Amino acid sequence: MSLHIESTDEALEELKKQRTKTLAAAISVSVLGVALMGLLLYLVHIIAAIPEDPPMVAYATQEGDNPDIDTPEVTQTTQRPSSSSTAAQVKVIAAVASADVAVVNPDIDVEIPTEELSTGIDIGDGFGIGTGDGDGGGIPGIVSKRCDLNDRMKRITENGGTPQCEEAVVKSLRWLKKQQNKDGSWGGTPHNYKCSMTGLALLAYLAHCETPLSEEFGIDVEIPTEELSTGIDIGDGFGIGTGNGDGGGIPGIISKRCDLNDRMKRITENGGTPQCEEAVVKSLRWLKKQQNGNGSWGDGQFKASMTGITLLAYLAHCETPLSEEFGENVLKGISFLVDLGMKNPVISEQPGLKEICYDHAVATYALCEAYTFCKQMDIPSISNLERVVVKAVDRILDAQCPNGGWAYSYNNRINPNIDLSVTGWNVQALKAAEHGGVKPTKGEIRTALRKAAMYCRKNVMPDGKFSYKENGESPRSSLVGVGVLSLQMTGNGSDSAARKGLDWIKNNVKTLEWGKGSGTENVKSNLYMHYYCVQAAMNRGGDVWTSYNRAFRDAVLGGQKPDGSFSNNDTGYAECLSGKSKNIYRQCLATLMLETYYRFLPGTGEGTKNS
Repeated sequence: MSLHIESTDEALEELKKQRTKTLAAAISVSVLGVALMGLLLYLVHIIAAIPEDPPMVAYATQEGDNPDIDTPEVTQTTQRPSSSSTAAQVKVIAAVASADVAVVNPDIDVEIPTEELSTGIDIGDGFGIGTGDGDGGGIPGIVSKRCDLNDRMKRITENGGTPQCEEAVVKSLRWLKKQQNKDGSWGGTPHNYKCSMTGLALLAYLAHCETPLSEEFGIDVEIPTEELSTGIDIGDGFGIGTGNGDGGGIPGIISKRCDLNDRMKRITENGGTPQCEEAVVKSLRWLKKQQNGNGSWGDGQFKASMTGITLLAYLAHCETPLSEEFGENVLKGISFLVDLGMKNPVISEQPGLKEICYDHAVATYALCEAYTFCKQMDIPSISNLERVVVKAVDRILDAQCPNGGWAYSYNNRINPNIDLSVTGWNVQALKAAEHGGVKPTKGEIRTALRKAAMYCRKNVMPDGKFSYKENGESPRSSLVGVGVLSLQMTGNGSDSAARKGLDWIKNNVKTLEWGKGSGTENVKSNLYMHYYCVQAAMNRGGDVWTSYNRAFRDAVLGGQKPDGSFSNNDTGYAECLSGKSKNIYRQCLATLMLETYYRFLPGTGEGTKNS
């Protein structure tokens, strides 16, 4: 006997509906599972891409007469986002080498910053920028890790990725850039989910820390409407707050030059224009092309000082051995000076030069700043850098004359050739060393700076000029800035001698006329004079700075040629320089003047203030 089930039309139709529902449910569950897995992978990628911001320092002038070496104040900020390819690998240098030369060792592992270096610094409970108590905005610590190329590459490697991962991301973002619609969106017609496609594209950019201020992708990321950007604010502060933790960070003294956004804000607030930043970058690119094969700049006898002043121009823009565009140039320049310092008693190719004090002092100034950057950013050290820095500072301390000044020769401290021009460069070198925490073996930096202030006071004239030699011998307009800046750097920016000099600058430097005039009384275009005056005026702030900014800014911008070089102009004390070195010297003086906007904070009229 067999049993048969008769299938009616109604039963078949019901069965068909049931199958359809079952299939739809299965598809929905699968799609939901894929979406959740994708979200999980994305969150893992975001968390994995979080490097730590490197800290840096730069020397600053200060008020007061503190006999102790001050520990640099440290705050944390984000570096300018990187949007360029990592195809050019970062060069690192061996921390220890037995040979008495600077050794470049490109493939050494970078150690994790020590607790001792970072202790006491944190972004606090919030992420506002400013003094730590303000209401500024900024990049939260959990996000900031993705915003520095060095830390991003480190995180990629630690988590099993390769440099090709970063290269692939940059290539992808560049492809996305080409797909953007004119209205700022991505995707096709509205019914093809243009809003969601735009959102996903923005997430990809933001995951790489590409913001509206990014150099390569900023215009693509920029949010077009006020409604979309509501709720985000960069605040009124400058540096990330002090916090209560033990993380690392960039000290406020230098952080403003190391972040593009803050740098542009500082330029604008202090009376500069975007053209100032453009001119600096063009200048640095021109200088890059002038570097010699051995890492030096210039020609003739003074390659050490020309290399030193060029490095100062790069470091003022926060270009370090880890910088993408200029890192190799900076590294080679530092290594050149370190090699000279290991081979010779002073940093010079010709230790017997009559003007050895200039060569050595300018080179020492640059190496002290480089040493501070490398130490505070936890950049693997250039072999023998610290050793040469200590040796160079010792030589300056040992050569100081009894009256507090320095002479052309370092070999005789009882010397009739002591003058303010030489003294100025040595004071700058010692100030950079003090701020970087250099520990000399032949004296105290603060004691030497006190003595130098005593010498500078003896050079001021009743009308505010400063004399070439003490007690009024050969007063010169070109030395007013030297005297004032030296007093500011020694902690005496508010005493009567400095005030007289600042009044003279305000009353006599009304305009800078590029290419006109020459000589020690050439107030119009002597770049040696203006290099010092612009720093002294910025440190003072107030109407002194306002007046001086009007006098120099547009004239310097107008002196730059399309290729980034600066046209011929008086450079002051440069008779001993050959043609190529003179061009380098002029280029660097002009560049450093334009970088003053973010190297220092303007003062309040009561002395010096620093970023």
